[in-house]
Amino acid sequence: MSPSRSHSARRPTRLALLSALLSSPLRLCQAIPLTNLTIDDTNTSFFTFGGVNGTNSPPEWAAITPSTPCDYCSAQPPTTDIYNKTWHDGSVGSRGSFTFNGTEIWIYGVDIENSANITFTLADINLTTYHSYDAGAQFVFNALFFHAADLPTEADGTPRSHTVDWVLGESSKNGTSALFDYAVITVEREAATPSPSPSSSHSHHSNAGAIAGGVVGGLAALGILLFALFCLRMRRRNRNQHPGLDDKEVQPEPFTQQHPPVRGPGTDAASIAPTMATSGSASLQPLRLETQSVMTGTGTGTSVSGSGGRSAGVGHPPGLGSSSGKTLDTSWTNPAPLSSVTSPLSSSDARSASDPDRTTLAPSARETFLEERLAALEAHVREMSETPSGIGMAVPPPAYEGREP
Repeated sequence: MSPSRSHSARRPTRLALLSALLSSPLRLCQAIPLTNLTIDDTNTSFFTFGGVNGTNSPPEWAAITPSTPCDYCSAQPPTTDIYNKTWHDGSVGSRGSFTFNGTEIWIYGVDIENSANITFTLADINLTTYHSYDAGAQFVFNALFFHAADLPTEADGTPRSHTVDWVLGESSKNGTSALFDYAVITVEREAATPSPSPSSSHSHHSNAGAIAGGVVGGLAALGILLFALFCLRMRRRNRNQHPGLDDKEVQPEPFTQQHPPVRGPGTDAASIAPTMATSGSASLQPLRLETQSVMTGTGTGTSVSGSGGRSAGVGHPPGLGSSSGKTLDTSWTNPAPLSSVTSPLSSSDARSASDPDRTTLAPSARETFLEERLAALEAHVREMSETPSGIGMAVPPPAYEGREP
């Protein structure tokens, strides 16, 4: 009969275990990390020390610390072997409790002579135990008052809440006191939140700073790269729209200047008429002397006649006149007005305007030309001076370019 009852009593436990395994498959692959946590008797988040039957009426607990000693307590243990140098001193009728989330619990105290009988109760698993000290030692430190292991958990395997209650009773040797020191519980590692050490905190901040610096540096490099690509693309677009703006090297063009040749006697004017033009297509025309025909007695020139008279004229030396009526035409020495000058260069004005490479006649070339003409005139005067008086007529100078008929 009893075996069947035992088998039927185990069915709910097996069903609960199967349900927990099916509801949380992740915990089948990874076990819950657990750790032990020490709780001092002064931690009111776990320990509760009350009066008789849960009231504040005496007898109460005496909380003893280095700053608040108990002068009227019968037990005065040394604090060197007491955890955190604090404990709670109770007497017969004193009650207390400890509430926690975990899978295992240990409650420690100090055993003394004539200690009280302590009754512990863990209601959720219907556990009741007793503790008393009958030996003759005056103090026993780190004495184990209560222990419970393999406590029930939640459906997903996490530790659940438990409460241990106790009350002090008189022992067989009339002991009336009990000293509670600390407790140790097994909890899930995530539930324990100890303060981080300075080294770990500094390492955490250093890692965070390094990560932040790397992110900022990466973003800056990405921004610079995008800006460079944008500038390159805009430059290529401008080249496509304006192909003439390519960076080509400009080659200098040599400066050329042409000088008109000087025509000697008997040279055709049409064959030596160079064209010189400025950038504004304006031509410079050389001066032309208006030639006159030889006059005998009347005309534009000045004639010299009469026997034994001196000649009075312009452009010839004295002594050239004679009584034989020799006449010298000097009109060719008088330059014509510029307005009536017709330059042989005028025929090439249109060609000069369309040819930007031609340059303006330099003043030095014009002076050279005039000097050569002056030299020719002087030679002609010397020739006439050497001609015997009364023999023939003076030969006129060579015709000038562009002479009108």
